[in-house]
Parts: sequence; C-alpha cells; structure tokens
Amino acid sequence: MFVFIQKIGLFWRTIRHLRHRQITSRLLFIFKKKWRQILVINWSSSKSSICYSQEFPYSLDFGPKREEDSFKFLNKEHEFQNEIDWNFGTLGMLWTYNLNYFEFLNCAKVSTELGSKWINDYINAIENRNVVVGWEPYPLSLRLVFWIRFLLNHNFSQERIVHSLKAQSIALEKQLEYHIMGNHLLENAMALVFTSVFFRNEKQWKKASKLLLRELDEQILLDGGHFELSPMYHSIILYRLMDVIQLLKFSGWSEIKDELNKCE
Repeated sequence: MFVFIQKIGLFWRTIRHLRHRQITSRLLFIFKKKWRQILVINWSSSKSSICYSQEFPYSLDFGPKREEDSFKFLNKEHEFQNEIDWNFGTLGMLWTYNLNYFEFLNCAKVSTELGSKWINDYINAIENRNVVVGWEPYPLSLRLVFWIRFLLNHNFSQERIVHSLKAQSIALEKQLEYHIMGNHLLENAMALVFTSVFFRNEKQWKKASKLLLRELDEQILLDGGHFELSPMYHSIILYRLMDVIQLLKFSGWSEIKDELNKCE
C-alpha cells in the first residue's frame, strides 16, 4: 500500500508541472501510435511532385567510419550482412535512433549511389511495414531534413524518394510532439520548414514558420542560449538553425508565391 501511495505521489508531482496541452497531446499520441503502422500504407502511396531543384551548399562531414551497410554510432559499430534491420536494437535504443536519423548521408564520403541505395532500402522497409522506431516524430523530423539535404547536395531527384518524403512530412504533421515540447517540438518545426520549402507548400510553410518562431521565442534565452541549459542541445539547435538559414537563403523562397501557381 505504501509503495502504491508513493507512486501516486510521484505521478502527481510529475503531471502538476505539465501544461494542459502536454497532457491532452500525450493521450492523443498514445492513440495515434496504435494506428501508425496501419496509416503507413496510405502515407507511403501518397502522390506529390517537386517543382524546383537547387544546390544546398552547407554540408557536414562528421567522419564516422562507414562502409557498405556498416554503421558506427556512439563508438559502437555494426555491419549488416544481408539487409539492414532499421529496428536493430542490440546496441541500445539511442544507436537505433541514430540509424534512423540518416545523418550519415551528409558525410562527404557518401556517394549518390550509396545514399540512394540506403534511402530506397528504407522505403522498402516502410512499404513492408518493417519500420517502427523511424516513425516516431523525432527521428522522422531529422530524417526528413537529412534526406532533403542529400538530394539537394547531390542535385539528385527520384520520384519514389520524393513521394516518400511527402508522405513522411504528412506523417509528421499528424504527430507533432506537443506532449514533450522543448527541443523535440523545435525539431518538428524545422523539419516542416524544410519540407514546406522543398515542396513549395505555402499552407505547410505558414504552419511550420509560425510554430518555429513561437518555439524560438520561448526556447532561446536573451543571452542566446537554449532554455534547457545543455551545451549539447545548444550546439544541436544552432547547427539545425544554420541548415534552415542556408535552405531559405539559397532556395529563392521570396519568389515562391509567384511560382505556386506554376506548381499547381
């Protein structure tokens, strides 16, 4: 009985600090999670088209060792022998998250052929409903950004990949992380900024830019630091914002409204 009372107390001390939207969003997120794999079928067949192409000059070479289907994160390396298991969890969940982020695409050593091979392998896994961790909003947000960066850096486009990007952006819009907020919600917003610019989607742009500006206003302190006071989070957010700035700078975003009619 005493243990039960302790748990009730712990529960209360947790939820009393949460915002109303966090609580309601958490309940909705649990419900949506149960249906996520069913909805993937519709999302993966979503149709879209890209109306422009551009070079995205900002590229990061963070240098982890990688070969064909061999990945190293957190100083732990694993080579997949037959096919990549995108839910591989033997080395810990954080390692699995890194695998699903696809940040490794933007290493200068990754060729167009190898990168597109990995992307198409992932799309196969989506279509076969073999992706679990990757549908969570945080890895989904990062993957959208890194896939788009890869396509722009390599001046490469493939209809199947573009369709999947559109479908995954729709998936992200349906599960923004209001239940967690903080840097997670900020990553969601920046990912949607990327997809809205990439697809010239004015409706998504308005939603994403409004969310991004609101979260930056709350999360960035007057001294320029991130409000979670973590040097790691501060560095990550700064790096992500540099990507957003680069994208907007080189995309000709100011001309998008004039081009929207051509795209429709």
